[in-house]
Amino acid sequence: MRVYVTALARIAPKRSRKGIALKRFTYLALGIVLSLTACSGSSGGGIFGGNTPPPNIANTTNPYYLPLSPGNSWTFQNGVVINDVATGTFSCQCPGNNAPIEQLDAQDSSGTYIASLYFSRQNNLTTLIGIATVQGGSISTTSTTTYPDGIPVMDDNPTAGETWGPDEYGDTSTITAVGQTVTLGNGQQAVNVATDSLTVQGIPQATLTWQFAQGIGFVSLSSNTYGNTTLNTFSVSGTNSFAKLRRSTLSEAHRVFRAGSAMRGSQLAAFLQRFFAGAKKK
Repeated sequence: MRVYVTALARIAPKRSRKGIALKRFTYLALGIVLSLTACSGSSGGGIFGGNTPPPNIANTTNPYYLPLSPGNSWTFQNGVVINDVATGTFSCQCPGNNAPIEQLDAQDSSGTYIASLYFSRQNNLTTLIGIATVQGGSISTTSTTTYPDGIPVMDDNPTAGETWGPDEYGDTSTITAVGQTVTLGNGQQAVNVATDSLTVQGIPQATLTWQFAQGIGFVSLSSNTYGNTTLNTFSVSGTNSFAKLRRSTLSEAHRVFRAGSAMRGSQLAAFLQRFFAGAKKK
């Protein structure tokens, strides 16, 4: 009996030491796991969950809020597409004569022509110089003594409250918000978005509110009267028509666009009506 007790006494401490070592190992392992979990910043998915993926940003490295280059395109959720189709010079009996401009055509989902927008640039400003609602027809222009190359609608360094106008006709353009983020129809995020509100006087008075994003261009168009739509997909080039094109280098321009009368609210309203009516043909 004494031998048994002695043997048991010798064995028991060994088992106890093993138990203590096992506990220490378990605590150490658990501590390492918890430490790694805390460092991971995971917001879900268990203790081994990964970091939350960053948003899918749509903006390109193009520095302009409206990149202009033939071949650029913007497709909206309502099916309307705006295509940059040509660079040229403006011909008119107006202060903007010989200005370099860009023609952008809007078409519905079936490819039918809706209208054309004509833009120019003044330093860091993008200007709307005219609209045409008949393919190949004359342009209704916003060129005035105050804004020869058209009324500005966006600044590549936008500031909320930045306003142009009223011009001789009472038209105004105001950047109402900057630094916005908009979710596009394809799920991507457009950042550095700025909103402009353009009001053209006349009967009727017409207002177009549109958003632009740096490196993207158009993000949305809206009208309280006719509708609204958000960009779905787009394609823009890394080159820009107005990077070098100026009045002193007009030989680079290969088309001449002719203007007719001054653009009034009725012409802007006609564009908006056709733009959003075209979307309904989907």
